[in-house]
Amino acid sequence: MELFLHIGFPKTGNTTFHHLLQNSKEINYVGQRKNQTYREIVGVFNSIWQSMIFDSLNNFKKKIKDNKTNIILELSSSKKNILIIEGITDFFFYYTRNKDFLKRLKLLEKKLLPQVNLQLILMLKNQPDFIISRYVESPEFFYDLKKDWIIFENLLTYFTRKKSNKYEKLFFEHLKYSFLIKKLLKLFSKKKISIFLYEELNRDTKNFAKKFSNLLDLPNKFTYNFLKNYRFNKSNLTNESGYLKKKIQITYKITNNMIYRRFGKYIPLIVKYTIKSFLKSIDRLLHNISPANNSIIRMTTIEKKIIQEFYFKDNNKLNGILKIDLKKYEYY
Repeated sequence: MELFLHIGFPKTGNTTFHHLLQNSKEINYVGQRKNQTYREIVGVFNSIWQSMIFDSLNNFKKKIKDNKTNIILELSSSKKNILIIEGITDFFFYYTRNKDFLKRLKLLEKKLLPQVNLQLILMLKNQPDFIISRYVESPEFFYDLKKDWIIFENLLTYFTRKKSNKYEKLFFEHLKYSFLIKKLLKLFSKKKISIFLYEELNRDTKNFAKKFSNLLDLPNKFTYNFLKNYRFNKSNLTNESGYLKKKIQITYKITNNMIYRRFGKYIPLIVKYTIKSFLKSIDRLLHNISPANNSIIRMTTIEKKIIQEFYFKDNNKLNGILKIDLKKYEYY
């Protein structure tokens, strides 16, 4: 049996993939309740994930051993099994944890052999777009890391001065993707790692859908139509080339509560998506009528180029490792 672990990055279409997998008859989407409107790992997979985060290495090994039978019972021998756990590549999730998640993934693979063949899916996003979309999503994580990052422009000054505290430096080093890829290739064979680009999802959806469908044995027509018509949790772009902070948006306020989480699963997906799209347009309209400066996050073309230059060497190196034209997608 094959178990695919989708390990992120954050802000690379994970919510869209969640809904795609929920609506696929060909996939066994493990660790999720049926028709769940939000992503939350449950059951035995949550137990393993919690152990990976909090337990000592010996306790983690024991947890896998004790739950191996239950894990296998959750898997399908006739369908592709997949679990989304983007926290493994979310810096703000693990930077205070003194644990190596990738090595623990390798340990999980060893413990599940020979019954389970573990496969990894990784989605990348060019660094300037990742930084701004992650900030729009959860600016408070940045404030916690460095107090003066409550102002987005202060974060961007790093790329010209390059002086930092410990965790600030770790965050920017974390976005040197070649280090992560090299570590993955060292721990897992190349054939076990599938790497996708968020930019291809947006700009060449047809080709992206074909690759994703082939990997998971999905009907290509279904995958393409879904990805073409739906894009959940996408940053709300204003007509001023800025982004509205997520937590001030009407959509967020309506959907981020227990009532919606409980009853949202009864709303047909197309209705849900139409309502959210309408509310996003209302947010943009209200902003245009009465703009609030502290609600908009912007990155200028010059700032984007500075960030691209900062990661130039690493992305050029990554281009050689992956044999993908990253320059085409503005990585450098």
